[in-house]
Amino acid sequence: FIDELHILRDYHRRSIGRHAIEQVFAEAREEHLPVRATILKVNYPSQLLCFAMGFRVFDFKDHRFHIEHVPSTAR
Repeated sequence: FIDELHILRDYHRRSIGRHAIEQVFAEAREEHLPVRATILKVNYPSQLLCFAMGFRVFDFKDHRFHIEHVPSTAR
């Protein structure tokens, strides 16, 4: 589960978030586990990144999407 990931505005659009998520994906693949996160419905840049990386919404409540990425070898 990705608890929080904040990138300072001056560092946006430098693939820092993508690289951090890829590292989590790599660790999850080794353990055959899915990766879950929660993103705000109003955070469109995060939505674009996460959906482009293969996350899918599995639930939503109030102002948040609960998303998950399941590697092909996850349990």
